[in-house]
Amino acid sequence: MKTFIVKLAGLILLVFVAINISDSFFKEKNSYKKVLKGLNKIENIDILILGSSRAQSSYDPRIFEEELGVKTYNLGTPAQKFEATSVAASYALNKKHPKIAIVDIFVLSIGKYYVEKNKTDQLQTLNQIPFSIHKSKKVFEIFKKEGFVNAIFPTLQNHSAWNDVFFGDFSGNYTIGHGVDFYNGFIYFNKSVDEKMWDKFLESQKGKNVYDHNVELTIEEKNKIDDIIVLLKSKDCLPIFVNSPTYYMDYDARNWKYSHKIGEYLKEKNSIYVDLNDWKDSLGLNRKHFSDPNHLNPKGAKITSNALTNYIKNNLYLKQGALPSSYRKYNRFYHIKNKLETANFKKNIQNTTGLQEKNILKIAAYNVTSDIAEVIIEVKDTNNINIPIKIIHEAIAIRGKLNKVNLHTFANKFYLVFPFTLGKEKLDNVKIFVGNEENDPIMKIKGKTTI
Repeated sequence: MKTFIVKLAGLILLVFVAINISDSFFKEKNSYKKVLKGLNKIENIDILILGSSRAQSSYDPRIFEEELGVKTYNLGTPAQKFEATSVAASYALNKKHPKIAIVDIFVLSIGKYYVEKNKTDQLQTLNQIPFSIHKSKKVFEIFKKEGFVNAIFPTLQNHSAWNDVFFGDFSGNYTIGHGVDFYNGFIYFNKSVDEKMWDKFLESQKGKNVYDHNVELTIEEKNKIDDIIVLLKSKDCLPIFVNSPTYYMDYDARNWKYSHKIGEYLKEKNSIYVDLNDWKDSLGLNRKHFSDPNHLNPKGAKITSNALTNYIKNNLYLKQGALPSSYRKYNRFYHIKNKLETANFKKNIQNTTGLQEKNILKIAAYNVTSDIAEVIIEVKDTNNINIPIKIIHEAIAIRGKLNKVNLHTFANKFYLVFPFTLGKEKLDNVKIFVGNEENDPIMKIKGKTTI
């Protein structure tokens, strides 16, 4: 009998190891795979950002790194709830030892799983993180015993995708789209709320601005908050809970009340809570800073990130300094602070016929990651900015539009930005056209030379 049990245990272990190995092939590629790959390239980080798409789009690591001189990484994902947040936090804490964690918190991040999709959405985070006891515990809390085995192993989830796995690009590299902002896990779209989107939002919020006295946190929701606090503090990481700006707080009374209940509970737990919605007016945030009524765009993220760095400077002790230029060279705001002189490639336009009349003073290009680059253009003023841009890289044409959504201001100078994905992992053989495509390229990059 003892021999049988030993053999059975050995067989189970063998099957477990085999499935665990095969899981690497059955993890469907998504942006989080790219995010974790970037995290693993950094030796250690000082500030960790956690939460849903609101975290992903509201807190720009570039600002924290430039203002505080500390390495910062964003592990937010769309629809991420606190069980998945806990797994992401545990993974980063054990590997990268952050000193501070900014945890985005609001009603949906700690709320119930009302439909099955709320559960399966967590897999875009969970599937990319290696197996651990902590992960298996959180997967069980989400999917219970009936869904646990399927949820813990991507091989079982995606077993019908054999053909794509072995003959397609099922688990290959995820490509960030042209014009999409990406840096150390921060990822979002350069767009702003237009009238059509705003009218649709207002219509959806009718009747919701009615005060509800019965909002209280449940025991389960409090336990989820406690779990994150205990986990972070056990690794000497200070949690800062933040409610990122959203227009839902202005039009949904229950949402507003719920956020205040979260704040009251965190105060009881002697934890830091910052509701950026209370700062929205003083920060000057408006619809042009949002990509939709619930998410900031990169311009809005710059404002909120600056606000949080000031809060950290004024209220917390964090050893600050200046990161080396070898690290900062991937940071947009490092180049803007240095008038684009630190970029890999740059060109003054002052003496180029016709281009100054088109509002262009200087152009620069640099690598954000090995497979993403960015063009930065300094312009004279911000009047009537609506400039077409075309980039030809390795015979592939990339088109976009530069307008005030892409505009950043520093020291009374104005800069337009356009990130793009490289066809090959090298910023070479590039032609950049601005304005009329029939003109000669404004800049050519060949090898290490700018023309």
